[in-house]
Amino acid sequence: MTTTTIPALLSDVAGGHRLTGEEAALLLKATGRDVWTITTAADEMREYRAGNTVTYVRNQNVHVTNICKNLCGFCGFGRKKTDEGAYCHDKDGIQEQARLA
Repeated sequence: MTTTTIPALLSDVAGGHRLTGEEAALLLKATGRDVWTITTAADEMREYRAGNTVTYVRNQNVHVTNICKNLCGFCGFGRKKTDEGAYCHDKDGIQEQARLA
């Protein structure tokens, strides 16, 4: 495909054409009013595909323990077994975390 103008390219995409790398680069290099043309087309496509409902995913990590033998100093999470705030959850504690998640 040899689409050279942004409006023509956006029309093709609205019709189902998948961008090539060269076409994507053309959109990324856009300046001026072309940027607004691209964002308007993107918003129209978003509305067509997903509507106006916003969703999210709540990621929940279940931590069995924060006791660490390496204590690399990179994170503020790891504790020595004897440190205040150190924990190692039993089966009930893990199940409670999973239930809350």
